[in-house]
Amino acid sequence: MTHHSLLALLMNRQVCSLLLTFAIFTVLPIYEKTVMANSVRKSLEPTTEEVTFTNEQDILAGTLYLPKEEIPCPAVVLLTGSNRGPRGPLLLRIAKHFAQHGIAVLHYDSAGTGRSTGNTALQSRDDRAREAISAIRLLREQRDIDPQRAGIWGAREGASIALLTAATYSQEVSFVIPVSGGVQDGASTFEQTYYSAEKFAYAHNLTLDEMQKIVTFEQVSVAVLTGLDILEWDQSGRT
Repeated sequence: MTHHSLLALLMNRQVCSLLLTFAIFTVLPIYEKTVMANSVRKSLEPTTEEVTFTNEQDILAGTLYLPKEEIPCPAVVLLTGSNRGPRGPLLLRIAKHFAQHGIAVLHYDSAGTGRSTGNTALQSRDDRAREAISAIRLLREQRDIDPQRAGIWGAREGASIALLTAATYSQEVSFVIPVSGGVQDGASTFEQTYYSAEKFAYAHNLTLDEMQKIVTFEQVSVAVLTGLDILEWDQSGRT
C-alpha cells in the first residue's frame, strides 16, 4: 500500500468516524424522544369499564373510557349517523383520542345491535334524542365525571340528533360537537335519501332510468325499515 493510499484510508476512517459520531448524537435524541412519547402515550391509555343504561324499555350496552388525569373530567357521548350498529373501530379510535386528552367517553351499541336490546330501524329522531339524553344522564352519575361538562359528539345524522338533544334538554347537555351534519331546513329521511341516491347516480354517470330505480329502491327500503307511510315521499314535494 502506498503512502498516499494509506493517508487516504486514514482520512476516510476519520471521516467515517466523524460521520458516525454525528449520526449517533443526531439520532439518539430523536430515538429517545420517540421512546418517551410512546411511553407517555402508553401511560395515557384510558381505563375502560363496561356499562349499561336504559332508554324506556331498551337496555343499551357500551364502554366507558376514563382518562388517567384531570378528575373529575368532562365527558362526551358518541353518536353515529344513520348507519347505526354495534361499537366499531372508527369510533373506538375517536373514543381513545378523547380519553387520552382528558375527556371521558361513552361508546355504545345502537339499539338492537351488539349487546343492546331494541330496534334501531324503528327509531324516530325524537327516540334517538331520548336515547342520547339517557346516555348523558349515565355520564353525569359517574363519580369521576364533572356533571356540568357532559356533552355529545355526533356525525352525519348523529350531528342533527346531538343538536336536537341539546335543544330539547338544554339544562343537561353542556356542549355539542356536530360533525358533517349536512341536514338543512329539517330535511326528512326521504329527502336525504333521495339526495344521496341522486348524487350517487350523477357521480357514476347512470341513466335517468337507472337513477330512478335506485331512488325507488331507497324509498321502499326506508319505508320498510322505519315503518313510515310510503306516501310521505310524494308529500315532500319531490317528483
